[in-house]
Amino acid sequence: RAVWAQEFKSRDESKSGFVDVERVSFALAKLRLLEDVDVALAGAELEASVKIVDPAASGALDLDAFIAVGCAIRALKLGGAAPSAKPVPVQREYVFDDAHPFAAKFRSLADADGEMDGDSYR
Repeated sequence: RAVWAQEFKSRDESKSGFVDVERVSFALAKLRLLEDVDVALAGAELEASVKIVDPAASGALDLDAFIAVGCAIRALKLGGAAPSAKPVPVQREYVFDDAHPFAAKFRSLADADGEMDGDSYR
């Protein structure tokens, strides 16, 4: 929960205790919950989960709602659904320390746009 709370707080730039749904999807990607999950399936699950935790359709989630949505996406990922040929892309922006060994590995595998698919990193 602490890691999720930290990521939530980093997306709550106004310090209001709420994060808009677009920022939620970026936070879920940063938490690696969207890796190897079909884009359409993840989008549908995100939409359905948000409707449950935000029935008034305010477009903003508090920490508890964020965690509930994250748990739903995590369950989807762990549920054994076969990954598609179109997984959700995870971009280099999630590597913070260029001196880290992973950053060197990433640079050796990434394409000209600074992206790679999960199959490249084995």
